[in-house]
Amino acid sequence: MASDKQFGAKLVISAIGVAAIALNKWYPDFFKLDPISAAFLVVAILPWFNGVIKAVKFPFLEIELQEAKEKAERALEVAEDAKGAAAGAETRTRIAESLAGHGVTGLQVPPGSEAASLPSAPADLVKEYNRIRETYKSGALRTDLMEQIVAKMVKAAKEDEGFEVDRRLNDSDKGWRLFAYAFLIARPDFDRFPLLVKSSFGFIGLEADKNQPFGEYWSIRAMQAVAATRGTREVDEKTRRILVTHYQQIRPGTDRHYEMKRLLNMLGIQASL
Repeated sequence: MASDKQFGAKLVISAIGVAAIALNKWYPDFFKLDPISAAFLVVAILPWFNGVIKAVKFPFLEIELQEAKEKAERALEVAEDAKGAAAGAETRTRIAESLAGHGVTGLQVPPGSEAASLPSAPADLVKEYNRIRETYKSGALRTDLMEQIVAKMVKAAKEDEGFEVDRRLNDSDKGWRLFAYAFLIARPDFDRFPLLVKSSFGFIGLEADKNQPFGEYWSIRAMQAVAATRGTREVDEKTRRILVTHYQQIRPGTDRHYEMKRLLNMLGIQASL
């Protein structure tokens, strides 16, 4: 869509330039083309060459094209990276990160909170998660409660060796997929990395059943936990392409974009196809 608008703008600019030349040709007495006007006609056709021409110089004016564009894009990228890093750090601080090794340090449920009395059985946690998603308005309170449920899911997963993680990664219920992500945070297994990526970014089913930003965020955190166990193993090409494609689709400046960039760096994957 953006490229169509840019193409249309180029046509309009060039049409004005052609019209000016025609008027000068047909009515030279009324429409005189002085050197300055001629220079601006040159400028009118430059949009077609902004990927080829680096700069155009006149005695009174120098127009930087490709270099200026690249600098602007780089500045925007740096700003978005900084915003994403801030968002990611804020999220990690809020949920008191540290999901490695023994226990779930930093993700304890605060005493006296509504989530302190949450059930601990996987099915009950999934049910409560879905209830909160459906009954609470989007906002800080709902996010806080859902994050506390994730903490309990991770704890429950450490005690559930028989959990059918492969089946639940493909479950149409977002709550069960979230528990599967919690399970892989608690029990990371790199052999399941391709299936985990597919569960998050390539889920096949109803649009309403696909991951929302919250579930997607935790799937990325699960990928990071799993990636940390890969050793010398490589990610297959199909999975690499899914990761890069999705990274490019996530809005820059968000915690998910920041965490995806961290994941790609962990895996040694370039953020472009």
